Amino acid sequence: MTRSSNQFICRILFLALCLSLAACTTTRTVDKRPESRCLPSPETTRLGRLYADAQSRYPGQSGFRILEYGPDALMARATLVDSAEHTLDLQYYIYDPDKIGQFITERILEAANRGVRVRLLLDDNNQADDRHLIVLAAHPNIQVRVFNPFHFRGRWMKTTEYLTDLNRVNRRMHNKVLVADNQLAILGGRNIGDNYFGISEEDNFRDFDLLMAGPLVKETSAAFDMFWNSPWAIPAEALTRTPITPSESEELNRSLQTIVFGAEGSRERYAGLRDEYMREVTENPDHLAWAKGEVIWDSPNKMKGNSAETTRVARRLELEFDECKEELLVECGYFVPGAAGVKQLADLAKKGVRIRMITGALEATDQPLVYSAYRRYRKELLASGIELYEFKVQAKPMSPRPRRWFAPKGPPASLHSKAMVFDRQRIWIGSFNLDERSKRYNTEIAAVIESPELAAQLSRNILEDATPERSWLVKLVRNPGGGASTTHARVFWAGERNGVAQELPLEPARSWWQRFRVKLYSLIPFVEKLL
Repeated sequence: MTRSSNQFICRILFLALCLSLAACTTTRTVDKRPESRCLPSPETTRLGRLYADAQSRYPGQSGFRILEYGPDALMARATLVDSAEHTLDLQYYIYDPDKIGQFITERILEAANRGVRVRLLLDDNNQADDRHLIVLAAHPNIQVRVFNPFHFRGRWMKTTEYLTDLNRVNRRMHNKVLVADNQLAILGGRNIGDNYFGISEEDNFRDFDLLMAGPLVKETSAAFDMFWNSPWAIPAEALTRTPITPSESEELNRSLQTIVFGAEGSRERYAGLRDEYMREVTENPDHLAWAKGEVIWDSPNKMKGNSAETTRVARRLELEFDECKEELLVECGYFVPGAAGVKQLADLAKKGVRIRMITGALEATDQPLVYSAYRRYRKELLASGIELYEFKVQAKPMSPRPRRWFAPKGPPASLHSKAMVFDRQRIWIGSFNLDERSKRYNTEIAAVIESPELAAQLSRNILEDATPERSWLVKLVRNPGGGASTTHARVFWAGERNGVAQELPLEPARSWWQRFRVKLYSLIPFVEKLL
């Protein structure tokens, strides 16, 4: 037998050994998965009593506050967690174990210690530390479930399941929801992590959330309950065969308190900020805009395939597009319209609808594969009369806000928003990206609100992001004699750098390698199927 043959056999044996070892750390089968529901009488809580008068003055309406600023969005979440008396429900696609993740976890533990029932539902695609979740779930008042878990728990072994069970593991729960006492909720685009709230040392996201009170909170809770009680939500305890020791739970409490509030006076400072936020927002219902709206969500059965029930968000958005009469404003971090999406937008433009759309520039993208798919449609979109903007990596900071709870580390470096305004009358904020993944594979949730007041505010936010200091305006120049074809048309980028107007003939990029890699991805004929 040759040396190369021996090496080949050794590799096969090594792979078999790895697989057998991985099989020892697999998700256990769960026979009993008790159902639970949201708080049935939220009006009896302190938050419920605070909003009782406002809801009587605005029958059938819900209260809303757009959270366009990272620190404000963080304070809103922390305040809701700290204000809960009976129940907390959290549902996220990403829950990073960084500073923000540790801070929210510490607040959750404190809520559980005072008797609040906590339900934490996380998609398994981005979970890195099973043990942390299992220790958290050992608290008598905390339940943790993992949605659509991978069978093999070793992180590198998850890749093998994409080869053997692609149709299932490629479908993910992309929802982002937090509900306190079934009375106040936050829904939108932000996950839990440093870069969603402006404290990352490197890249921070531009994003939007909605703070909600009233009937739509109950709709949001109904969506959460559907996912929580679905067969796809597996208790965290099933991720291990090793029991939790009391010392592990004690160490989790101790370490989180040390990490989050280690600096002298930081706990007292946080408490002061939280109380101020409570007085400003949650204890003054008139700080919310009251209007009629709707929460739309995909069924968790999307894990099995697509149907009318599992693609409700995509179908509702198509309807909103079709009913748009005069103006459409869109800010979407990940935009791959596909041929059908381009046609729908082009038809709107032909009807006289002014369309302004912001997505991420190459220099700002954190998903180069998505960008490579989007750029295929760029010329056709521009030729249809759509005004296209690409968000900068060094966007100028937003105009001063009346309240800054803490100073962000730096300007947004990537766009993560999923926000739209229809005819300055209705707004859309949620987790849905304008791409095939959101339509076909991920479950999503969104809110549609009929409110000229909120539409005016969100329009200001989006149009501010479209200014030359924050985005590049993408333009199309046709070659003389080229006719209607865009094949040989040229694209350039207009904007400002350091206050100086510029026009760039190439896509703004951080490096030549970034530009080369995206061009290489663009050559893949089935690139959209890889997203």
